[in-house]
Amino acid sequence: MRSLSLSEEVAQLFVLPFDGEAPHSQSEEHARYLHWVQDLRIGGLVLVNRVQNGVVRHSEPHALAAFLNRIQRTARQARALGVHWILAPVADVNNNPDNPIINIRS
Repeated sequence: MRSLSLSEEVAQLFVLPFDGEAPHSQSEEHARYLHWVQDLRIGGLVLVNRVQNGVVRHSEPHALAAFLNRIQRTARQARALGVHWILAPVADVNNNPDNPIINIRS
């Protein structure tokens, strides 16, 4: 942390959402994720569920793994240690019965 600038230290506090779609390596979306990681040096990406018409859509595992491996090429130290975080809710409070996700978990 001592070698980071103030803006890099602040960026490390940000974990931005990623919906599990594996963008093509030449797409604008892929470039945006690389910009977040390489240029802005954010703390990480968190995989969130995609909900389409009230139904949770799951990611294709192989494509998702390939994308995450490409993104993690900028995270040599963490990869060497095998660091992967799963940030999942430990408790949900359902204050909206129409919420398609929390409604079935609560």
